[in-house]
Amino acid sequence: MATKSEIIASINGFLTAIITQAKVRSAALATVNELYADKVSDDQASQTYTTKFGTDFNYSVQIHKSGNTAHIKGTITNNTLTAKTDATIFNWKTNVYQPKAGFDDSVNFQAFGESESVGVYLSSSYMALTGVISAGGVVTFDYKFYITKD
Repeated sequence: MATKSEIIASINGFLTAIITQAKVRSAALATVNELYADKVSDDQASQTYTTKFGTDFNYSVQIHKSGNTAHIKGTITNNTLTAKTDATIFNWKTNVYQPKAGFDDSVNFQAFGESESVGVYLSSSYMALTGVISAGGVVTFDYKFYITKD
């Protein structure tokens, strides 16, 4: 995955030298790979794209990015013996899956467990729960669309 500027640089790199059929194919392939990318996974153990915040929660996310839009889904588990309210789950590391700054004003969605529902807030800096998750509670979420960094 790449940002808009990285894709442009890749295409320009292939096309600024003597243009050959192979260079045109390579430039086009950079665009195709961006549009049809594989999903990535992250969790509190791997922390490839995120950094775990504290020890109260475990999480697992899968992100599928196409162009500058992404789909994120996953689970959040409260590891404690008490209910938790309004808690940060992870911070984003700087990467192409990070939501675009300024987009975090309205990215609120719901996560659901067996007997509970809790709000999730996704920003360019972090993911947090808004509301109460029960002791040992596990919730899942599936947010279909957010804008990533350019």
